[in-house]
Amino acid sequence: TDAYEPNNFQVEAFGPVVSGEKYVGFVAGMTDYDWFYMDKPASGPIDIALDVPPSGDYDIYLFLADASGGNQYVAKSDRYGNGVDEYIFFNAPIATRYFVLVYPYSDASASAPYVLRVTY
Repeated sequence: TDAYEPNNFQVEAFGPVVSGEKYVGFVAGMTDYDWFYMDKPASGPIDIALDVPPSGDYDIYLFLADASGGNQYVAKSDRYGNGVDEYIFFNAPIATRYFVLVYPYSDASASAPYVLRVTY
């Protein structure tokens, strides 16, 4: 586990993440999904970078919170291969809450950390 747990479900998302900060976490198994959130104060760019450990293949997804309490999938990065880093650039149309999901596609590791950076 890591300092951001429990964050396996969107309702448990860790945050708000601070723009430009590094978040070092672990995906301990194939059912360990790591959710984070940010409250974007204005429209404009969101840059998300995930440094994937050499032993894993992880993906990242970005969701926009909508007025009904649900969310909309807006962007993803799902490059294939162990140790392949992931990137999302999204031009946010509105100021609202956004969620980032770190998803283990294959080869999760409780001992090899990932590094997530969100800049907005």
